[in-house]
Amino acid sequence: MAGNKKKRDLARESTAKLIGDRLRRLRERRSVDLGRVVSQAEVGAAIGLNAPRINAYERGKKVPGTQVLTALAGYYGVTLDDLVRTTKPTEKAPTEEVARLKDELARRRAERRLEPILAKLRTLSRRSLRLVRDVVDAIAIRDAQGRSRSTSPRSGSPRKSRKTDSR
Repeated sequence: MAGNKKKRDLARESTAKLIGDRLRRLRERRSVDLGRVVSQAEVGAAIGLNAPRINAYERGKKVPGTQVLTALAGYYGVTLDDLVRTTKPTEKAPTEEVARLKDELARRRAERRLEPILAKLRTLSRRSLRLVRDVVDAIAIRDAQGRSRSTSPRSGSPRKSRKTDSR
């Protein structure tokens, strides 16, 4: 039985070191991405832990629980699987890549819808272009004023229009 316990301890230690190394590399990569040093204290504060605990995880002295691993995966923008699997973690979580691709698709669709309008605008005279610009500006101002009036300064909730009965 002592042999089984020793094997479990070795496996736990190996897992702790693997996860710790990944956490350290993710923090270093985040530092590079942000162009500044991301400290263990900063990571800890972001997920509700202290710097010594993050240090223990990164050195492989402790194994983070599921909740902590989930919080760390969210902080670093990777999947939980990226933190605990035995292969190299992916650069970006698939959900981030999907979101980026959706944004790109929406941008391209908007450009396609605008192209016929832009083509017609290119054929207008300067005077007509000024008129179009004035109309667009007026619409933008009206929309901005409508948004600023739509919320109450106290509650932040939409105002209900009250019809007054003036009999």
